[in-house]
Amino acid sequence: MPNAKTVAIVVLTVLLGGTNSAWAYWAFDTAITWTYTLESLKQTSRCLNQALALLPEVAKPGTSRADVLAAALAADPDHIPPSFDKDGVVQAGWIILKFDDQGRLIGADNPFRLVDP
Repeated sequence: MPNAKTVAIVVLTVLLGGTNSAWAYWAFDTAITWTYTLESLKQTSRCLNQALALLPEVAKPGTSRADVLAAALAADPDHIPPSFDKDGVVQAGWIILKFDDQGRLIGADNPFRLVDP
């Protein structure tokens, strides 16, 4: 039968290993969470910057769909070509633009928004 000193050393060793594993898991999980959070902030920032760069063009009276799309693509830091154009909705870079039948801009949205407000 093992003596009390040996049992205490084994128990303390197991507890130390367990707490170190918990801290390592927490640190790893926190690093991943912060990485995803920062990437989300970057995407939202790019979308906002592109939308703000569009304001001078959109504020002009009689701005056409082609002018708005050209301004959106010029403001896109990554120069991503439009990935879809369907039913008046166009994703131009980091922003989704909505046009009516006459080609007027009627809305914009963030393609990375995870939930509806």
